[in-house]
Amino acid sequence: MAQVGIAGSATLGAFTVLAGQSAVAPHVTLAPGVIVGAQAGVASDKEKGTYLGSPAIPSRDAGKSFAVFAKLPEMRRELRRLTEQCATLEAELLALKARLPE
Repeated sequence: MAQVGIAGSATLGAFTVLAGQSAVAPHVTLAPGVIVGAQAGVASDKEKGTYLGSPAIPSRDAGKSFAVFAKLPEMRRELRRLTEQCATLEAELLALKARLPE
């Protein structure tokens, strides 16, 4: 059995489903038929649909976000490598320009 947190000023529409350990912030309105996934945090009003994550986003976007999140360390290393490569190329370009006759 899991708990769900619902602020007293939140408004939940008919047939709203809140999965375990999810939360709804104060003054948030969930339209009828909203589904909130486990451990999701809803901080703004939501139209009918399925939401995941914290902050809660549409499930079709959440899957993409989770996939990108897993690749962040690799992307960070590649960005660092490319930044260093650009700095090297810029230095080489400046050296070549300095050798050109005016």
